[in-house]
Amino acid sequence: MLRITGLVEYLITTVFFTCTYFLFYMVQVKVLGDFNFLPMVSILFIPAGVKFLAMLVGRGAGVFGVLVGVELVNLYTGKSLDLLQIGLHAVGWILLPYACMVAYLKQREHGQNLIGLTTFDVIALVIVVSLVSSIGSQLYWNGFDAAGVPLIRAIWGMFVGDIAGIFLALGVVLVTPKVFSRANIETSS
Repeated sequence: MLRITGLVEYLITTVFFTCTYFLFYMVQVKVLGDFNFLPMVSILFIPAGVKFLAMLVGRGAGVFGVLVGVELVNLYTGKSLDLLQIGLHAVGWILLPYACMVAYLKQREHGQNLIGLTTFDVIALVIVVSLVSSIGSQLYWNGFDAAGVPLIRAIWGMFVGDIAGIFLALGVVLVTPKVFSRANIETSS
């Protein structure tokens, strides 16, 4: 029974982050498209916040959910399904940053328990994940289109956009429960 419960939890987490990533990517493209200042780089990239939360809270299931969400976006936008390119991009964009996050949490002795996470830890994780993801993604894209945007500029732009998106997502996650608890207190009074 415990094994089935774990599988159901994994599937629910995967589906949640798949849908969340896809929806926030659509909001990014449809509503925040003007925030793009380079091709494939936005100054405020909200899906990066979803990706960060998926890695931190959802762990493996969250990472898998985001990867499926990315492929849903690719299918929606008409991109072909190329498993080699999907794998190469996934390594630099989410798997390597996730491995760095897990290593950091293990080094700081947090493991699966995030209760002892400090503000310093969160900021360090945001910087590490954003930097590794930006470098990995831009090296991948630069390999396919070397005549595009200068590499350092693209890495820096993506890094800033990812950090902005992550802090926005973290802010929403931290503020939302407080707003609902206030509304609950006011209605019960």
